[in-house]
Amino acid sequence: MKEMLIEFWKAAGKKIRVLPDDAKERIWGAVKEKYIRPDVHIGYSICDVLKYPLCSSIRGAESWRCIGDFVKSNTVILFFNKDWGGDFYEIENGSMFVKFYDEECGGIEFYITDSDTNFLFAYNEAQCLIAMGTAEEWLSSYKNS
Repeated sequence: MKEMLIEFWKAAGKKIRVLPDDAKERIWGAVKEKYIRPDVHIGYSICDVLKYPLCSSIRGAESWRCIGDFVKSNTVILFFNKDWGGDFYEIENGSMFVKFYDEECGGIEFYITDSDTNFLFAYNEAQCLIAMGTAEEWLSSYKNS
């Protein structure tokens, strides 16, 4: 996965970097505090331990495509369940993830946030896009438009 991501972003002329451990731990700590139920063991999927009362969701095989409308060309943080590696990626032009996911890795769970963890998108294998934080209200409006 790591090589595919780096190659894809570099081919597009955009910046991508693997976050150093201190930045990764800061972001992961904030994600856990804001979006994950306390005192739970994270097994295979982070989606299994999210604070579901604090989210909006949409189902469908291509529900993840709307993420591009929210993140636009902003830099975002991308990560996956631990079985796909423990790296967190800072990627320029977050909306490009839609194309990457479509072309390179569709079907796996992923998570997208920003450097301040103001929002969290989670997409699971049940084809459900979950939005939390500032993305929660946006997704609710998106579903109703």
